[in-house]
Amino acid sequence: MMMFKTPLSPSGHLPSSFRVLSALPLSLFSRRRVIHGFGRVDSFVNAMTRTRTMLIFSVLVMFVFQGCGSAKINHGNCPSSRYPKQKCTVHEVSVDVCRGGTQADPCKVRRGGKFTVNFSYTPGFRGDKMRSLPYWDGPGLSFPGLNPEACSHTQCPVLPNIKQNFTQTLSLASYFPPGRFPVAWRLWNEKNEQCCFFVHIKLI
Repeated sequence: MMMFKTPLSPSGHLPSSFRVLSALPLSLFSRRRVIHGFGRVDSFVNAMTRTRTMLIFSVLVMFVFQGCGSAKINHGNCPSSRYPKQKCTVHEVSVDVCRGGTQADPCKVRRGGKFTVNFSYTPGFRGDKMRSLPYWDGPGLSFPGLNPEACSHTQCPVLPNIKQNFTQTLSLASYFPPGRFPVAWRLWNEKNEQCCFFVHIKLI
């Protein structure tokens, strides 16, 4: 059997490299130490994976909630022949359940459900007691069962040349007939000075 001897320097002492190695603790070379080292690497990789997963999840949640938020729809001016004294600029209109709003691409609203309408406007008049109603293609065909009081949906008094918002949630009865309908939304004061915009909806 061959025997390996520890090499000695000419002076009879261990070489410096062997002295350094012999001074190190044995645990440094143990299998457990190596496994623990890989464990730390695995923990770091797992932490990075969890962080990336949470980031992707957060981005997906953000897009989902954006998709569920109000969508800006197209709107037009109401005919002045049927809706006189329009002294107002309607800037944007949004509905939380639909997009579109044009005759070719109407805003789709499900019967028997709820939807929220929001619009920003700048009136050219003052109003202390405001009223508001949506109409089916004409002043005489308002949505049934709605309270026209508007100051719970927009800030009153309404002041001229001050931009503000109007927000209202409506319930649409299931007995309404399906189909496409032009809708005019009015907001007016005691003198019938008004804001009015026009959209197309499709009841489904």
